[in-house]
Amino acid sequence: MANHLKFATLKWDFTNTSTAQASAKIEIVPILDCWEEVNGKQFRDMVTIIIDADHLKGQTEVKLRELTAKCFKWRTVITTPGCTTETIWKYHSFLPKKQ
Repeated sequence: MANHLKFATLKWDFTNTSTAQASAKIEIVPILDCWEEVNGKQFRDMVTIIIDADHLKGQTEVKLRELTAKCFKWRTVITTPGCTTETIWKYHSFLPKKQ
């Protein structure tokens, strides 16, 4: 994901995941106070991408203009009967990196 672009590409591949009783989603949280990265406290509404059986492998563009935030955090959530697994939060900023 390049910081100088106005979008970030998120890719996923759940083709090796048993989907008979499982569901997967990607949660994206726009952050308003980017200096604290994933620990920021000021958010916009969460965006959820549902991964269905027809799209176990795919990608999406997260656009700066649509989020109206200069950074975001995201994670994957997989749910099976009796168990929910969440990845750690990842962080992306649209702001230029300091040099």
